[in-house]
Amino acid sequence: MRIMNQLRLSCALFVAIFAPADTWAQTIEWQWTSLYRPGRSEFNVINGVTDRVQVGYVRGNADSEPIASLWRGTADSWTDLRPPNQFTSFAYGAGGDQQVGEVSNVGAALWRGSAESLVSLGPGVAYGTDGFTQVGVANGLHAVLWQGSQESKV
Repeated sequence: MRIMNQLRLSCALFVAIFAPADTWAQTIEWQWTSLYRPGRSEFNVINGVTDRVQVGYVRGNADSEPIASLWRGTADSWTDLRPPNQFTSFAYGAGGDQQVGEVSNVGAALWRGSAESLVSLGPGVAYGTDGFTQVGVANGLHAVLWQGSQESKV
């Protein structure tokens, strides 16, 4: 606790000494967009963003299965990434034109904007992508790297 208080004091002193005088007069303005869809989903969770898309999951209510989801900046742009005949799905990351996550009975998942584009990366969970390479975990907590297919797993 003593170290944290010293750290806070040090940071405050640094800002007070080195910040330009007009910094204190500036106000911060926040802009936000609601992706909530009244009457359609009770819970919306965003797990990953790029400059163009947001990914996560929605639930109709606390007891319903999560649905991997993609938004393009508005609530009305919501896209269901869950493949047909699947129930539980999550989207965790996005990069380039790719989205990644997990789907029950599929494992690690790679999408390109639609449920139909689903590629199974095999057992595991994909947490991130840069648009070319996907990263995640498999077989417990073993780090995994894919490049668009199960066969590319390293």
